[in-house]
Amino acid sequence: MASIISSELANTDKVFTYINACREMQIPVVPPDVNVSESRFSVLEGKVIFGLAGIKGVGEDAVGEIVAERQENGPFKDIYDLCERVNLRKINKRTLEALIKAGALDCLGKTRAGHMAALERAVSMGQKKAKEKAQGMISMLDLLDGAANGKGASDEPPTPLICDEDVPEWGDEEKMRLEKEALGFFLSSHPLLRYRHELRRLNLTNLAELKELPGGMIVRVAALVTSLREYINKKGDKMAFLQLEDLTGTGECTLFSNVYAEAKELLGQDQPLIFEGKVDVRTKPGEEEGPRESKMLADSVKMLSQVAAQSVEPARIPAREEHCAPERLDALKNVLSSHPGCVPVMLDLHLQEAVCTLKLGERYQVSACPEFWADVEKWRTAG
Repeated sequence: MASIISSELANTDKVFTYINACREMQIPVVPPDVNVSESRFSVLEGKVIFGLAGIKGVGEDAVGEIVAERQENGPFKDIYDLCERVNLRKINKRTLEALIKAGALDCLGKTRAGHMAALERAVSMGQKKAKEKAQGMISMLDLLDGAANGKGASDEPPTPLICDEDVPEWGDEEKMRLEKEALGFFLSSHPLLRYRHELRRLNLTNLAELKELPGGMIVRVAALVTSLREYINKKGDKMAFLQLEDLTGTGECTLFSNVYAEAKELLGQDQPLIFEGKVDVRTKPGEEEGPRESKMLADSVKMLSQVAAQSVEPARIPAREEHCAPERLDALKNVLSSHPGCVPVMLDLHLQEAVCTLKLGERYQVSACPEFWADVEKWRTAG
């Protein structure tokens, strides 16, 4: 998977799709890390490590500088150490901002907001250090430190201690927004991830599948709106063209005036939505054999959370033979009773010889919210 993703670094949609394939196969994908990542995607201890070259605004020269310096002189201690050791002509302030937003400096011990607050001074100190080295100068700080410790004047000064550890981290939404700005997609989290079980339960179509379906087919798609463009039709009414994103990629959706008027308030809330409508297959002359895009004409738009809460499609819980021990079943009962609701529960028991589906009684019906699925995951992985 690391090799496949690396081969598609220039195609953000493909990278995003393959990373989500890793998630489905239970292969962890570790965010970029200046002390671990290589240029391309790599593998360490059974995990796929995000490649630094996959960060927008971080060029090959900058990546090569970071990796070479780390391999030659060891891991970076903090942002000041990083700025003092690398060539800031290859790694400018904008590059460092992209690394921070992508989470590549999380390993250095401060929050992303803390690193951003320290960036200006760290770059300034790094530039000063580089200038001194270039001019062959020895600063008074070097001399004093060497005399106090009985060391030669050529010894490195200690990393400056600057109190920016207390800078509070950005809120989750801001953190995800900036991460997406740097990577082109959400990596460490995604607004739809907490609903991934509900996406299966509601039997929704994803944007990757939409490309393969025939025109006119009725579908329901859960996605985020990433951009909106209004258009005035011949009657003078407003309609909208949307860019959508889900856990498999991106697509387009058209809202005619009547649908847009009803859905307009929902579109600006940055919340996962369900679009119901028809697959839209339109090709220009000469493009019939080209790759298809995910497009649909929506007849209705609803909040995913509301649709999930109102649906009575069964919640299917995968389980293995060891989950059938009495104490584990008691723990499952506690989970179910903690989330009472109207959704039936089915247990898909994976045995060596077969998969047995058990429908639980009505007293075990639940509210299949993200919190319920989080508790189910804790139950499945406990012990």
